[in-house]
Amino acid sequence: MSLANACTGTRDLEDPEKDLTEAEDLIQLVVRRRKELGSESHPFTLLAKAYQGRIIAARGRLEEAEQLMKDALKTALLVLGDDHIGLMAGKKWYGEVLMQRGKLGLAERYFRESCDREKYQKAAGDDGEHPERIFHVWSLVQCLEKQGKLAEALELCRQLKRDIPRVGGHGLGVRHVFNKDLDKKVDSLVERVGDT
Repeated sequence: MSLANACTGTRDLEDPEKDLTEAEDLIQLVVRRRKELGSESHPFTLLAKAYQGRIIAARGRLEEAEQLMKDALKTALLVLGDDHIGLMAGKKWYGEVLMQRGKLGLAERYFRESCDREKYQKAAGDDGEHPERIFHVWSLVQCLEKQGKLAEALELCRQLKRDIPRVGGHGLGVRHVFNKDLDKKVDSLVERVGDT
């Protein structure tokens, strides 16, 4: 079991309850140790808190996760600035918790902020696109779809189809397994919205 698996959902865990309990115990230790070594506002402490929020959310304690992540994001904005790649990830993860809580409008706002292409300029490769931004846009697509904003979701999918070949250079992005999921989503949305 890895913290990454625990943070991204339970589908790959052998025994989700046991594994998530172990993950929460570990991340509590990491957060405590990060505070001792750095501070409450050190970037590694903030990252550990973000993972802690994701694990707590995976355990179904969404209100607690939302508050923890909201507080960490406030501090991260002050410490890291509004164009730090870590802040973009935190906004996406917070949006996921908000979406699980049914706060779709607020989740959409955070997903939109996490998708801002200009915020990725420092971290983007020579190809001009950052792979994490692609997945953040994907989260926005799912949020829009849940709200019935299908035409906008379809347009974002079409934008992703144009952006993916620029990820990784030399057209490697189109060979990523995600591209197949995107093709299926475009087909599904076209079927529901029409080919506009």
